[in-house]
Amino acid sequence: MFIKNQKFADEDTLIEMLFDFGLGEASPLMQEVIQEVSRMIESDIELTNHLRSLDEEDAGELLSDIQLEQQAKKLQQQFSSFAVSKARLYGITAEGEEKLLYEIDMV
Repeated sequence: MFIKNQKFADEDTLIEMLFDFGLGEASPLMQEVIQEVSRMIESDIELTNHLRSLDEEDAGELLSDIQLEQQAKKLQQQFSSFAVSKARLYGITAEGEEKLLYEIDMV
């Protein structure tokens, strides 16, 4: 894990931050995004069948990658950029309002 104070807008960095902050505490807004993505994945019969055909480790990695990718896409629809500050991940609206997504104890 490497979390530093920064502002960014690209999907790759967002996915990395979602992975890192996934060890922390999700805000209610982020919990809603996570649940929405989980429901979407569960309802995808083709994906579910594909995951069942893989060994457990590969299926887990693929599922994690898909979850992070879909979370990032949903967040990018809501926010114009993102920021990490004081061990917290924020989404920043087009109007400049910061909304907490995650916080993590760095001790």
